[in-house]
Amino acid sequence: MKEVATPPPQHPFQISLLLNRMPTLRFKRRTRKAQGARKTRRRVARKPLFPGLTSVKLPLSAPKPAQPQHQEGGGENKAVVFVLANNAGFFSTFFIMCKAYLYAKDKGYAFFIDHNNWQYTYQKGWHDYFTSLQPFHPTQEFSSVEKYSHPQHSLLPDYTVAQYRQAIKEIFVLKQEYQDKINKCKREIGSTYTALYVRRGDKVNGPYKEMELLTTADILAKTDIRDDGRTIFVQTDDYGVLEEVQKAMPSCKLESLTAPTLRGSYLDATRTATPEDKKKHTEELLISTGVVLGGSTIWTDVRSNVGRFHKLAEYDKTRLYPSEQYFLKLSQESIIKPYDTPPL
Repeated sequence: MKEVATPPPQHPFQISLLLNRMPTLRFKRRTRKAQGARKTRRRVARKPLFPGLTSVKLPLSAPKPAQPQHQEGGGENKAVVFVLANNAGFFSTFFIMCKAYLYAKDKGYAFFIDHNNWQYTYQKGWHDYFTSLQPFHPTQEFSSVEKYSHPQHSLLPDYTVAQYRQAIKEIFVLKQEYQDKINKCKREIGSTYTALYVRRGDKVNGPYKEMELLTTADILAKTDIRDDGRTIFVQTDDYGVLEEVQKAMPSCKLESLTAPTLRGSYLDATRTATPEDKKKHTEELLISTGVVLGGSTIWTDVRSNVGRFHKLAEYDKTRLYPSEQYFLKLSQESIIKPYDTPPL
């Protein structure tokens, strides 16, 4: 299938750019004569400094993303920098970045990223794919700068399901070209389809193994997907999964962006890949994820970071295998650690 995306939302703090262009007011110490004159004028109504301007209160429910600008609260001028490195998978790193972002937002600190050594970089790092977040420059002056990364985040507080869902909305903002590709894929598939995510590769094999292999037959048995002629979009890192689903569901129409040559995704291979191959791999991951989120029903693996991203991004229509018990016990105000595999 070919490529897909939505225009990035207007940033709620663009108004600060207008305010920064207003004239700077300078006040001189008053002489006694001037102070006496002031007393006689105190009851006289003053003309507005900027005629025609009215103050507007922003709604309390408006999101307040951390900004890459100086924060004035409490006289503090602090920043949080999250380092995107090459030591973990995409969504594992993404969730911990969300945690650092929420910390900065909660404290009123500026938030930046350092993506100079990110393993998914093609040319522009994070901004190869996204329009959100700003890079940190050493020339920027702050009273203190706190740095966090994938392995170094234990000192950060934990946050709720609702807070992570909001962070996803504010951070996971794809460039228009990718949202266009997602939309094109969804149009080609049709208005109604079931989405299925299956992870293979180093998640179930080798030194980075984190979970036991579930056969495709076992996975399908834990879902409500039946051989009833429906359309199924399959996101997977192993084309063999598509072959197995088609064999089990011969009347169903399968759609996928997985190449027939792909037989499992491995982190070491991503680290050593060419920039062009990294871009190709990351585009497939992001576009497939966007198409999954457009499914009428989503079945995904709760043991995978990608699966937990599906759940938090589309909470109500995402179902989980091998068990849904963990998320069924949660409310929107429950504390969650989406980068950790939950107890099943």
